[in-house]
Amino acid sequence: MTIKETAEYLNLTEAEVKAIIISEDTMLRTTGVYSGKLFPVIRIESENYVSTEGLKEWLLDSTLQRKEYR
Repeated sequence: MTIKETAEYLNLTEAEVKAIIISEDTMLRTTGVYSGKLFPVIRIESENYVSTEGLKEWLLDSTLQRKEYR
C-alpha cells in the first residue's frame, strides 16, 4: 500500500503515518535496538510502501505492547 492508502486504512493522516515511521527509525538508529515489530515499510527509490500483512502483524504487536506515539 502507499502511505496515503495506509493512512486511510488506519484512519490517520499521512503525516501521522510518517511520524510513526520516523519515530521507530530514530529509536533503532540511536539505540541500536527496537522492541517489537517495526512498522512494515519498504522504500523504493523515494517512495515508501507498506506491506498489508506486515501492517496487520504490526497492529497486533503494537496493541499488545500498548505502544504510544506522539
